[in-house]
Amino acid sequence: MCLFGFAYFLFILFMNEDGFIIMKKLFPLTLAALFLLMLITIGCQGSPTDDPILPGGDLMGINLEPHDVLLEAGYITKFLATGIFPGGVSFDLTPFVEWVSSDPSVAFFLSDGTLVANAPGDVIINAKYNGMNSQTVAVTVPGAPPGGEQTEVPVLRAITVTPKFATIDEEESIQFTCTGNFSDGTEVDYTTAVEWRISDPSLGTITPNGMFFSIVGEGILTISAKYSVFESNYVVLAINATV
Repeated sequence: MCLFGFAYFLFILFMNEDGFIIMKKLFPLTLAALFLLMLITIGCQGSPTDDPILPGGDLMGINLEPHDVLLEAGYITKFLATGIFPGGVSFDLTPFVEWVSSDPSVAFFLSDGTLVANAPGDVIINAKYNGMNSQTVAVTVPGAPPGGEQTEVPVLRAITVTPKFATIDEEESIQFTCTGNFSDGTEVDYTTAVEWRISDPSLGTITPNGMFFSIVGEGILTISAKYSVFESNYVVLAINATV
């Protein structure tokens, strides 16, 4: 608006004989002032960006919700992607992640994290941001069973690590568990079946049965698990220094 007003002012001067003479003498200065005003106006408006203003520190993990999905063809469901940052700080990355479906012909994503069920089948979905992958979730789109009724065979949809957040002192230990979530709603203990992962091995070790042992040193790390094509959620562990 201010740029428009300035242009209108110049137009009035040009329309006036005395103003025209003044403008002719001051044309270089007027041109410079107009250019400066344009820069100021553009600077005040700002420019849009696709990059979010993230909390401090490196991204430690991405968690998806929900982790148990059965979706009829033609229906939709919304996924949320939450980034985990140092200190256990969470940030909504839903608008910024890349959504991935293993078979878009069965189910595909819209840019806002909405999953659209398209045809009967099974897909594995996850989200990515700056090289970091979320946990994986299996989505089933059921179809009419051929040849009449059939007994459903439960299939694994996701694996979930708990507790989601914990605090211990250095040189202490804590037990983590991993649960397999199946399509019929049942849960199976997968603690000893998964491959355990920690983001910072300098802070401790984790055994094949999910027991974490802290060594000397304080800090915050994430712990996750993997089974076949399934990646678990990320949980946060804070280790306090012993006084």
